[in-house]
Parts: sequence; structure tokens; C-alpha cells
Amino acid sequence: MVAVSTPSTSRLHLLLALVCGLFVRVGCHAGVEYRFDFGDAASYRAAALTLVDEGVYSFSERAPFEPTAYRPPGYTAFLAAIAMVARSTFAAQVAQILVSLAYAFLLFLIAKRLAPGTEQVVLWASVLNPFDAVYASAGLSECVTTGLLVALSATLVLLEGSRRLLGAGVLVGVLCLFRDIYLALIPFAAGIYLLSSPRRDVRRRVFEVAAVGLVAAMVIGPWTARNFVQFRRLIPISAGRLGYSLWMGSWATDGSFTSNDSSGRTYPAIAFLTDADREAVLAAGSDVATSEPVFKRLFAERISTEPASVFGRWMVRWPRLWLGTRFDIFELNRTALPSGSLQWKVTKAALFGLNALILVGAAIGAVIAWRRRAPVRWALVPLAFTALVYLPLNSFENRYSQPMFPFLTVLLGVALLTARESWAARKGATV
Repeated sequence: MVAVSTPSTSRLHLLLALVCGLFVRVGCHAGVEYRFDFGDAASYRAAALTLVDEGVYSFSERAPFEPTAYRPPGYTAFLAAIAMVARSTFAAQVAQILVSLAYAFLLFLIAKRLAPGTEQVVLWASVLNPFDAVYASAGLSECVTTGLLVALSATLVLLEGSRRLLGAGVLVGVLCLFRDIYLALIPFAAGIYLLSSPRRDVRRRVFEVAAVGLVAAMVIGPWTARNFVQFRRLIPISAGRLGYSLWMGSWATDGSFTSNDSSGRTYPAIAFLTDADREAVLAAGSDVATSEPVFKRLFAERISTEPASVFGRWMVRWPRLWLGTRFDIFELNRTALPSGSLQWKVTKAALFGLNALILVGAAIGAVIAWRRRAPVRWALVPLAFTALVYLPLNSFENRYSQPMFPFLTVLLGVALLTARESWAARKGATV
């Protein structure tokens, strides 16, 4: 690892920042009423306990515990590892808080290397960020997924030689086991890396890409083999969500139809082109083997029947991937911030405004980095990937872009540093 010198004053600054970050995360922990009894959080936790108690990766609520490949196994395995030490949800929340503080520190080191002068701003923006803090106590995969993305970035930026390639390959593989949509990031990022290569470096870069891909395949391979043995078909990581997500993405522009999910999901009329489509969805039920072909067929029919309308819905929905309060899926403390109260509205407006300001600042930083051909412009790769890959999917919740916040933060640091330098130059010119 390449040493990164940090003056003693910076160490004190870093310690203060991490302590403040801990207080922000404790504040979010107290200010949000997290639910672990329904939805994704409940299924993740139940699957983790089943994995510990029965040794089976299953979402079945009772015996017989049928093996599943419905979700990537990474986050369930993370929760199961914690449950082997302490079975409480609080233990998992503490672990995730530590993860979120750790990746704030890694982001500090990344910024110090790629955009010197921005590291303090990036550090404070990371530890004080309420959007990262709120997910640290949630029973969802966003926090750990974000940590893996930052760790992968730190490996590529801070390590050299074989350790860099080995570390990147391992982390890419683990990242895909947490969220298999990042399988597509491998060829996407590799393609950009090779196309941007000077001719003299092409051979070396091809070797690097091949090495990282091979190590990642070795990490993912055992799970793929498990799926083949269990289900007798090739399932690299998970099966059962792509068709469903594409189908919803072809008609849904927001998530209003999910508001009563705790009592069962009801789809609006726009979800179906014909009554026969509605009957087909109902008949398919929740079994992946029977429902996925139905959803894929309905998506294909929708695309062929009204392609312009589907594309229009993608465009209308796309801002929701980025804009919002980022607290919409969480219920704020009902004592201090009862829903609909003045303080609740002010808090929601402030969160929306803060998120919008970060996005604008990051966009400005991206333009500056691109024009200067600065090394930090590589932060645009995961951002561009996320913008493109979620376009046709049911991306009406901005939590799907949450793992991109570290990259937004680094670009925000570039914008703020440039603004400070410009201000200093103007002030000096007037003296």
C-alpha cells in the first residue's frame, strides 16, 4: 500500500470528524422509527437467522426451508455473521454505523490522493451527511454496498501492483454478491478503461482487466455452482427480479402504488394492457419460476405496443432516482416529528434542499474535473453506470442511487475547492 502522510493536526481533525459523524448517526438512529417487521428488512433478517439456525439460504418462514436464489446472498451473509455473535437488530445497526464511518475515512484518503485540497471538505461532508447516516441503522443493503464501493475505489487508488489487482477482484466479486446489478459494471468500467488507454498501455490494461475479472469470477463461482446444484440451471448470482423490475419500469412513474404494501400490493389499471394480462399476473403468483416468464413477456409486449410511452415514463421517472428527501421510505420519530406537522414539513423540505444542493454541486464538480482531465473524473464512471442501468427499471425510489453518494461527495469537494480558490484569487486581485 502506498503510504499517505497525514500530519498530526489532520489526525486530530480526523478524530473530531469521526466523533461528529458518530453523533449524526446516533441522531438518525433516534430520530427515525426503523421497521424490521415487514418488507425487505424483515426478509433479510429472517433469511439471516435461517442461515444461522438451519444452514440454508432460504426465505421460507417455516420448515421445510426451501433454498432460494431470489436475492443476492451478500447482505444476508453479513447479517448472519453478526447474528452469530449477537442476534439483535441493534448489533447489526452498530456494525453498519462502524462501516459508514470507516468508508468516510477511506473516502478522505481517496480525495487526498485524487484531488488534493478537497480531503477535509470530503471528510466532513461524508461524516455529517444525513443520507448516509440514516441508512446506517436501516435493515437494508445500501450501507454495506456503499462501503464495498468505496473500499473498491480505495483499492484501485491507493494500492499498487498485484495487491491492487487481487484486492479489486475480490471486492468486485463480493460487491456483486451484495447487489448483482454490478455484474454489468464489470464490462462497463472495463470498456471505458480500455478505450481511454494510450496505445502503449493497451496490453497492460487488458492484462489488468482480465486479472480482476478472473479473481471476481473465482469469488462469485462457488455461489454460481451452489445455484446450479440446487436448481439445475445457470444462475450466476440471483434470479427472479429482473423481469419484474423491467415490467414495473415500463408503466410506473412513482411508487404511490406501494404505499399499502404491508397489507398486500395492488397494481393500478395502467399496469396492464388487457384484462388477460392482469389474470396472467394473478395466476403466476409469487413463485419465481412461473412469474418471471410472465413479467418478461408483459414487458416485451409493452415495449412493442407503446415504445414512445415507455421511454417517456423512463424520462419522467429518472429524476426520482436522484431527487427527493432520501428519507421517504423511513418514518420519522412520531413524537418529535409527527407526520404532517410544521416541524415535519420543515425537516422534509430541508432534506430535499440539501440533497438538491449536493447534486448541483457535484454536477459542477464533474464539469470542472472533466474539463481539467483531473484523475477524479473517474468518479463519473459509477455515476454514469447507475444513471443508465436503472433507467428501464422500477427506479422510483432514490435509495437505488444511495451507494453513489461517496462519488457525488468527492465531486462536490472539487466544486467547493474551486470556488474557494476563485474567491481567494478575486480577493487578492482587489487588494
